Amino acid sequence: MTARERVFAALRHEEADRIPIHDSPWPSTIDRWHREGLPVEVNPAEYFDYEIVAFGAATTPRFPIKVVEENEEYILRTTSYGGLRRDHKDIQLPRKSLITLARHKQTGKKSNSASPLTEIG
Repeated sequence: MTARERVFAALRHEEADRIPIHDSPWPSTIDRWHREGLPVEVNPAEYFDYEIVAFGAATTPRFPIKVVEENEEYILRTTSYGGLRRDHKDIQLPRKSLITLARHKQTGKKSNSASPLTEIG
């Protein structure tokens, strides 16, 4: 069965050759897989053959995200919804956002992007 056939069979409550796979591992988990030998250029969704890959639109009010406080264990940030979020230091921003931030820091470019993540500094 193809991935498409497998997903449609599951949605129709029919038997498939296997259950369609979906996962969304944390960035720190993906980093660990890379340290353990998964090549950096390999997309985990392709490597593990996920049939269902989620995506979404940014529907926040897009408040700037800023670091309010940081200690040895936690980072307190404002959120794009206007709230506060305390993250343990081993939880990271999505890889794409970190790459965007690194590029903007290297070039000194100020983003016109709608993404509030480019506001972190």
